[in-house]
Amino acid sequence: APLERVKILFQVQGLSVSPPGSPLRYTSVWQSLRAILEKEGVRGWFKGNGANCVRIIPMSALQFYGFDVIRRQILQGDEAASLTPLQRLWAGAAAGAFAQTLTYPLDFMRARLTVDMEGRYRGIFSGMVVVARSE
Repeated sequence: APLERVKILFQVQGLSVSPPGSPLRYTSVWQSLRAILEKEGVRGWFKGNGANCVRIIPMSALQFYGFDVIRRQILQGDEAASLTPLQRLWAGAAAGAFAQTLTYPLDFMRARLTVDMEGRYRGIFSGMVVVARSE
């Protein structure tokens, strides 16, 4: 979880967090972990992790479900047959796209909660309400 937070902070720094031309706030993994610890304490390392857990469970379930539905459609009821590697690739890609599309709002809020330095969002659902009202 701490490295996931650092990864997202690296991805978004410089996007409007600080004025153009200003030095980067996070320059290395270790420096980032220390800065988060000093500013937010140990809990700061896990900011957004609850949202990640809430997101990953339905996403995985939807991906398995989607793959199974697509597999049955390709095999057309022949349970003894198996998918070719190319069919498995396409079924997995389609199932992943299906799952990601349905769980994208959770992923969006996970990222927002992770980079929220001002405490605008109290949780996933209250954050969605704030975003819907203000954006």
